[in-house]
Amino acid sequence: MVRKTALVALVALLVVGGSAAALGATPAATDAPAVQNDAPMVQDDTTEENETDEDDEDDEETTEMDDEDEETTEMTTTVAENETESATVTFENQTSNGSAVVVNETNLPEGGFVVIHTAANVTGETYDDPANASIGPVVGNSTYLEAGTHENVTVELNETLEESQPLVAMAHQDTDDDQEYNFPEADGPYTQDNLPVVDLALVTLEDGEMNETTEMTETTEEDEMTTEMDDEDEETTTEE
Repeated sequence: MVRKTALVALVALLVVGGSAAALGATPAATDAPAVQNDAPMVQDDTTEENETDEDDEDDEETTEMDDEDEETTEMTTTVAENETESATVTFENQTSNGSAVVVNETNLPEGGFVVIHTAANVTGETYDDPANASIGPVVGNSTYLEAGTHENVTVELNETLEESQPLVAMAHQDTDDDQEYNFPEADGPYTQDNLPVVDLALVTLEDGEMNETTEMTETTEEDEMTTEMDDEDEETTTEE
């Protein structure tokens, strides 16, 4: 009886010990995978950080490229604006009745006037280079011209030309914005390389203009002389 009791006690101890061993082994087996599962999570976080850094670098490079493009665009725009601001004037050799001349073309970026000057000390025979002449006094100016290009602009002269001569056409601004030519108080010339924008032309009087004026003067003088002679004849006849 004692042996059975001891045997039962021993079996009970073995069963309890086995159960405890089994219970102790289970957590160990469960903890191992948890450690293994944590490692990939750390790697994923690192990968995401690297990708974020690369995205940030790409964004910075894109921003820098955009800034460079903007600077290039601004430079191009500035150059285009400077080119647009250059005034021009084309004044070709022509015949005239002496009271007006025609400026073939002018570009006035901000509006203004075409002004005609006398030319002195002209060298050369082609009149194609304004540098070959000295610019003299103003002899006429156009009415106000809007900003832009104008063709065949007729300019009335202040006095009728008495002989064929070279003239200079000069592009002027409207600096006081009153659409009235007020040089020299205002409305200075357009310039390029610090020089006025001008062109030179030979204006030839039309055939017969001077002859007609001379003939009219001679006819008037002859008529006056004839009238005086008639008056003298009448006085002589009356005295007799």
